[in-house]
Amino acid sequence: MRSPVLATRPYSGERPRRFRLLLAGVAMLLLALTLDITFRDGFSRLADLVFDAFQRAAPRAATADPGVVVVDIDEASLQRIGQWPWPRDRIGQAVDVLGGMGAAAIAFDMVFTEPDRTSLGPQLQRLRAQGIEVQVPAGAVLDNDALFAASIARNPVVMGVALSDEGGRTLLPPVAGLSFAGSDPRDYLDATRGGLPNLPALTDAASGIGSFSFPPARDNIIRTLPLAAVAAGQVYPGLGVEALRVAQGASGLTLRSSDASGEVGAGPVAMTSVRVGVLELPVMADGRFRVHFSGMPHMTVIPAWQLLQDDGAALADKVEGRIVLIGTSAIGLRDIVATPRVAAEPGVNVHAELIDQALNQQFLQRPDWARGAEVLAAVVATLLLLAVLRLGRPVLSSLALLVLVGGVFGGAWWAYRSHAMLLDPLPGLLCLLVVFLTMMPALLFLGNREKRFVRTAFARYLSPALVERLSQDAQALQLGGQTRQITVLFSDIRGFTTLSEQLSPDALTALLNHYLTPMTDVLLAHEATI
Repeated sequence: MRSPVLATRPYSGERPRRFRLLLAGVAMLLLALTLDITFRDGFSRLADLVFDAFQRAAPRAATADPGVVVVDIDEASLQRIGQWPWPRDRIGQAVDVLGGMGAAAIAFDMVFTEPDRTSLGPQLQRLRAQGIEVQVPAGAVLDNDALFAASIARNPVVMGVALSDEGGRTLLPPVAGLSFAGSDPRDYLDATRGGLPNLPALTDAASGIGSFSFPPARDNIIRTLPLAAVAAGQVYPGLGVEALRVAQGASGLTLRSSDASGEVGAGPVAMTSVRVGVLELPVMADGRFRVHFSGMPHMTVIPAWQLLQDDGAALADKVEGRIVLIGTSAIGLRDIVATPRVAAEPGVNVHAELIDQALNQQFLQRPDWARGAEVLAAVVATLLLLAVLRLGRPVLSSLALLVLVGGVFGGAWWAYRSHAMLLDPLPGLLCLLVVFLTMMPALLFLGNREKRFVRTAFARYLSPALVERLSQDAQALQLGGQTRQITVLFSDIRGFTTLSEQLSPDALTALLNHYLTPMTDVLLAHEATI
């Protein structure tokens, strides 16, 4: 016998509750975005760590023949020449050697603030104070600083200054000319009261003056360099920028801001680029340049003692036409810094990285639309996760979370590797985790509640297999039931009434069990309802 009717009563609260959970998920998304905006500074630090990891995993492609050379005052040079500071006439000798090799520019990543105490003049005064008469040939130069200044004047030299509010002294005006497109950079760049200058005689003889100061970082990792900074009301170029200017023979540099002609700025005025000669360098809003480190494995590093003790002929082809930076890697001279790639590196190498990037026009980018793209990616990824969460399947939802997290990070990695573009994956990760960790427990609770309801409501009426199937898929419980073709079996024992009158109760029970047990086993094996 066949009948078209099988009706079940559903758990009517399921869909409204799922809809409310979906709204709660959207609320969690908005909460995550609010947290990201509110604690932007803290998340920016985490983003820096992510970008550091990117640079360690895939450094900038190293230039085969960099246009920059480092003269290193290393431990070996201190052992051969003597303790620092060296006599200034010896440093001037190194400058003349580099100039004779054809260096395009020679920049000092150090400052000479005090007169040279090893000059012959002070020594003669000490000897004469002791009653010792010393005859000095006519025309002899007794001031090492004067000899050093003469060497600086003969060559394209950039002297370094340290800009600081601590113990700042009066700085001489910068050598480079300044022009700006848009607002005056003195109105929006951070400023210091002064700094540590070189001796006036050295500054007057120099072809350029550049700041080698690193901006302070909370974790002491050098990621950026200021291409221009304000001190005592004057705009000073960074050491690398000034070296590029002198090497090109340019008279000055141009700073461009967000309110320049043709630019649209919706927020505060900010710097957008620095142009020096034919080169243009993009900068962050505060004038800092984000360095894309390569490690400079092919850069020539010349120990300082070789310039002072060798004739330098063998080094001429490595110096000619290049920018030379003079710095130190000696630990006692304290110019060792941490970078995203390594924990300890000579600070002069950071300036070399900047110059190499400028010459090859290889820059890290963070476009104006980056923040909007990050928020959009976070919203889209989270809505996709909510769509999967609404299905109420924990394993599928967990897999979706892993795929979406991988997609967000993968997109940021692809942008960095393919376009040297910095996109922050953390807003997307934050939104995904907040929504998943708040919604998944609620969905698991709701799912278990539905299963308990189905088992309680139908365990006495349906086969265990069918009850279990319904508990796993509560959607099968439709309002009004379902119309299906079913089979109804009626079974009876012929002459049961007469037979039951002839048998004792024990015998009748044994007969029924003998008949009903195999019948029941067959029916349950086919998921029938008895």
